[in-house]
Amino acid sequence: MVRTENGRRIEPLELLIVDCPESFIGIVMELLGSRRGEMKKIVNHHSGRVRMEFSIPSRGLIGLRSQLLTDTRGTALIHSLLEAGPTMPATWPCVRPERWCATGGRLGCYAIWGIQERGEMFVGRGSKCTKV
Repeated sequence: MVRTENGRRIEPLELLIVDCPESFIGIVMELLGSRRGEMKKIVNHHSGRVRMEFSIPSRGLIGLRSQLLTDTRGTALIHSLLEAGPTMPATWPCVRPERWCATGGRLGCYAIWGIQERGEMFVGRGSKCTKV
């Protein structure tokens, strides 16, 4: 980041290209929107996949690849190029994905029911968990 004479910060922008199955369009747009991504173009080749182009601040790409691959179940193709650097505000929203960890015992239906909508579940009902 570079400070200008008036104290504002210049955040370089990246051109991010995401190619994914049609069923993940909403997930990709929500994830990139929370990282200040602005959609520039979307192309549907009618092959079951779409290509989306976003303009996104460079710092929005930190940790994006692993989150995007998790959310699209490993089916997204991602590529980025450096664009021009317009001025952006210094504030940045805090983005914290929710993570859940069992502290021991067996998982019950009631315990899982309340959290399954908040993230990807990697264990099922009755799974034995050990204390970490």
